[in-house]
Amino acid sequence: MGQKPPYNQYDLIFKRIFSFKEVFLNFLKSTIKRPWVDKIDLQSLEFVDRSFIKDEFVEKEVR
Repeated sequence: MGQKPPYNQYDLIFKRIFSFKEVFLNFLKSTIKRPWVDKIDLQSLEFVDRSFIKDEFVEKEVR
């Protein structure tokens, strides 16, 4: 059973960008100014190809 494409075209862009560990970690470090972020080990990060959007929100548009 195939997954439906995301409703928002940018969902795929963000998913692709954040699939690169270095990019994701740099994003966290530049946006979340907490000590625990600096403790994240790049080699321990693992990409999980999942979607966690509830079914009732899949086709909702953010306003």
